[in-house]
Amino acid sequence: MNHPVRRVTTSVMAAAVLVLGVSGCSSSVDKGDIQKAVKSKLTQSMAGHKVGAVTCDKDLDAKVGASTKCSVSIDGHKRAFSAVVTKVDGSKVHYSIKTPKS
Repeated sequence: MNHPVRRVTTSVMAAAVLVLGVSGCSSSVDKGDIQKAVKSKLTQSMAGHKVGAVTCDKDLDAKVGASTKCSVSIDGHKRAFSAVVTKVDGSKVHYSIKTPKS
């Protein structure tokens, strides 16, 4: 079934590239920071939709290709995605949001 929220979510998430800092001697991005950044991005991008809690399985290692599985509730429907590291530049970790192929 082609659900309009699913199409919007997929396009917003596919376009999302986020940058977070690694603090101190850590070599990972805290999952709480990822959850906050994704929720903020989706809330801004999806005006008119109810973006609920974002949850991620684990911290994101600061290595290109590292990933963590996450989910978000949008208008009461749970959506799965992954945060995948695309670049590490000093203390900055660049990652993109990937939705599963349907």
